Amino acid sequence: MIKRIHISILFLLLIVHVSNSQEFNKEYDVVIYGATSSGISAAIQCSRLSKTVLLIEPTNRIGGLTTGGLGATDIGNKNAIGGISREFYQNIKNYYSDPLHWKWQDKITYTESRNNKDGEDAMWTFEPSVALQVYKEMMANESIDLVYR
Repeated sequence: MIKRIHISILFLLLIVHVSNSQEFNKEYDVVIYGATSSGISAAIQCSRLSKTVLLIEPTNRIGGLTTGGLGATDIGNKNAIGGISREFYQNIKNYYSDPLHWKWQDKITYTESRNNKDGEDAMWTFEPSVALQVYKEMMANESIDLVYR
């Protein structure tokens, strides 16, 4: 019972805060709470379906674990990854295709140590700061308003 009251109060305060903000005093087709990888993917997909989206991130950084330090993806069957998730990993590969982005290790040594196959269309390990940049670029042309904290 107490949890329900706390959640209700938190939700009410959130509504009051957002509705009092002049910048966000508008209606949205979809409101997503949490700009983790799944929240960002949902927001992008909704935007691509011609919906307006408000994405609310309670912290000061989007991307959840992906941008917070988990830079290696554990995947059994890489062919099972599709849609916006695969697009993210393809954008990671595009970022690292620029030789100037290899500051800490050379690309050949890195690729050999990770057993990456030639011809893959995606890259599965990355720096968290790169993931953050890729997410921001993916959201840039979408109809998504992002609110932090």
